[in-house]
Order: sequence, then structure tokens, then C-alpha cells
Amino acid sequence: MSKIARYSQTNPVRQRLKRFPNRHALAGVPVLYGMLCATAAATGLQPEPIPHVFLGNDSFINDAVGQPDGGLVVSGIFHRINGVPRNHVARLLPNGELDPQWQPDIVPASTGAVATDATSVYIASESGITRFPPSGPAIADSQWGVGIDGAYRGLVLRDGWLYARSFDEPMNVDLIRRFLIGTGNADPTWNVPAGGYVFDMDFDERGNLFVVGAFSDIGGTARNGLAKLNPDGEVDPVWDPAAPPADRYVELAVHADKVIVRGSYGQLGG
Repeated sequence: MSKIARYSQTNPVRQRLKRFPNRHALAGVPVLYGMLCATAAATGLQPEPIPHVFLGNDSFINDAVGQPDGGLVVSGIFHRINGVPRNHVARLLPNGELDPQWQPDIVPASTGAVATDATSVYIASESGITRFPPSGPAIADSQWGVGIDGAYRGLVLRDGWLYARSFDEPMNVDLIRRFLIGTGNADPTWNVPAGGYVFDMDFDERGNLFVVGAFSDIGGTARNGLAKLNPDGEVDPVWDPAAPPADRYVELAVHADKVIVRGSYGQLGG
């Protein structure tokens, strides 16, 4: 049985935690929920005495994002949380209890990604990205939407833009694209193709976007599953870690001056 536990904010890594298979405890921190239970274990953190959240057997979390009010939005493969029906997406209140009102009228893809800010929650599904209010009745914003295929991996918000992985069927490649948060319109000048699959991405404080996946090149530059994009979308010519291609469960997080990569590698960094 999968469960979610919360940890004190001693060593926060990131706003997001993702892809934990069943029987794993998911670690979080107040407001900024942590990324990896392994990180919590390595630093000796102990869970706070709030209710643990159980998903049930054969369930797991694909994505989870902390909200400014201390809530947590989770998506994945599950149909119940603590015995209450929820279809692949749910919101936990700051005290760890399930939000009884917030039930989006959408079924995300099984690998649905989530992004959130103070005013909205963005949920990726097989048909694109939909925007919902961050709390209360979760009614979709009918005036806003991003209709792209394969947007269910690696949603990231920064400086008024929503960054997403999409799949270009005619070109048969993954693309990293960005969309105005206000309108959902795509930026035609920011479009980075990958020679393979993009699985996750995250920004550093300077606006550089780090990308991980199973690709041999990105933006026309040879890279072996890890890459750094400068704020203009160009590939950083220097940052090129020695790493083999990643499997499809790989993810990354940027914390301070460190890039943390999670996945199944035969070797990493030599």
C-alpha cells in the first residue's frame, strides 16, 4: 500500500515529488514539499505527526506539487485516497487531510504532470493541459487550455511561462515548448526538439532549464540524456555530464548549485 508522509523543512530539495511506486512513503516539507523519500532517509529526517495518506494497493504517485498555502496536489495511478474516491488527481490540505471539495472534472494521463502557482493548478492529460482553481470546487477554466499531445511530463512554471514537453507526431520527436500563463498561447520562438524522449526538467535560480531523458541530442547538440538550456533556449555548450541514456523513470531536481538526478543508471559521472 502506498502512503504519503510529511517531513519538517530541514533540508528542502524541491517543490515536487514524483514517480514513487507502491509501498514507498512519499516525503514532503511544509509549503515546499520534498522530492525524494531517499533524500529524507539520507538526512535522517523523521515524519511529522500528521495523518499519513494511503493510496491503496497497486497505486503510485507520478507527480506532486506543493502549493503556496501549504497544500499538496498529487497525480498518478490511484482511485482512492484514505478510502475516498479520487480519480488520478487530488489535493491534500496543509494538515494532510484530503480536500473534500477539490475534485477536477478531468482524468489525467497515467503519467500526468502537475504545476501550480498562487492562483491556479495546471494538470496535463492526454488531450493537453487544463487550468483549475487552487482550492474549492475544481471547475476547469473554459477560457484557457493548451491542446498539445504528450504534455503529461515535466510541467514547469517560470516568469509568466508554462514549460511543457510535447510530442510532435509528424516529426516523431519530443519538443520542449513554452506557453503564456495568461492566455495559453505558445511562444513560436521557443521550441527545442530532442532526439529521443524528455522525462523531466527543472530551473535553477538563474533561469537555466535542466533536462533529463533518453535522448542522444537536444536542440541539435549531442547530449547523452542530460542537458542544460540557457534562458534563450540554446543548449549550454559547456555543461555536458558524463552519463549514459536514462530509462523512462528518471527525474531531476535543481537545488542551489546542485542538479540531482534519480533513475536507473549503469554508471553516472564516470
